[in-house]
Amino acid sequence: MFRASGASPRPSGCTWTSEVTPDAVIRLGPVVGSNTQIGGFFYKGQQIMSFHHAHVMGYGSHVWSIGEEAPNEVIVFSGNQVLRAMSSRFIPIHPEPRRVIIVGLGSSIWYGQSSNWRGDHTLLSAGEGFWRVSKQCPSFVRMSEPYDG
Repeated sequence: MFRASGASPRPSGCTWTSEVTPDAVIRLGPVVGSNTQIGGFFYKGQQIMSFHHAHVMGYGSHVWSIGEEAPNEVIVFSGNQVLRAMSSRFIPIHPEPRRVIIVGLGSSIWYGQSSNWRGDHTLLSAGEGFWRVSKQCPSFVRMSEPYDG
């Protein structure tokens, strides 16, 4: 789904940590290609799947996928306010906490390559819950810019 020439999942310090359990973490590499980050989804220190995040056309929706799967939405929040593409131009943004909901992640865990995770209700709840975005991640308004919060 997301292709970035020469892209490899290398650490950038950008993490999304589950608010349900700190054992569930998404680690993303630096922005490459056309507003894409490539990384992995980790649970209790073990990578359970790849994870790709992109900002469509550098303006529109945020999406995620596992490799070549069709993308799903990432709903971005600033505090309890949904952050839309131009929100920062029209509404005051409260920089903390930056949070996301990753639409369909719970289903991807359930139907993923390994059925071992189906019995782990904490992990499934994490997949359906909020994720806190670290300050080391790029801005959600324009991924080419650093976060200034």
